[in-house]
Amino acid sequence: MLEIQTIHDRDHMLATLAQAAAWVESEEEFKFWSGLDYQFGEPIERFHPGQPLEVYLAWVDGRAVGYAELHGTRFEKLLARVLCHPEYRGHSVGRLLTEHACSRAFVEGAILKLFCYTENTHAHLLYLNLGFSEDEIQYPELLTRMSKLNPIIGPRNFHENSWEKSNAHYELK
Repeated sequence: MLEIQTIHDRDHMLATLAQAAAWVESEEEFKFWSGLDYQFGEPIERFHPGQPLEVYLAWVDGRAVGYAELHGTRFEKLLARVLCHPEYRGHSVGRLLTEHACSRAFVEGAILKLFCYTENTHAHLLYLNLGFSEDEIQYPELLTRMSKLNPIIGPRNFHENSWEKSNAHYELK
């Protein structure tokens, strides 16, 4: 059973980010996860110039196995830094984190965006399979801006979830 914890406290977010950063195994992987604005080995505090709205930490049997951030405003959210522990890659952790972030973003938002390097083929295909569309490819770094519209836009309630109900449980494959 996978549990996704939602974190709002800045100090807890930084500690969680430091834990997730330790899962990065190469400079290329670091670029995929953090972008070109950060250098491998920089102080972790530099990764949070603005505090995310929420940080998601996935747990299996008391062990942290996945990480993601949600940034943004009421109408537009940005999913960032989705990362899985190396031993749990290929076990749907990234998919479940992304789906959870979508459901949280769509509680009050109309669109969820993210940026993904096209050469990060596993993540790129995951996002396409989850219904994200490619909006723009930025050169020279081949960074793709992707977005997904809230499927429940209209006069009805956005979602049965509430912003206060923030932790969730999912079955792993």
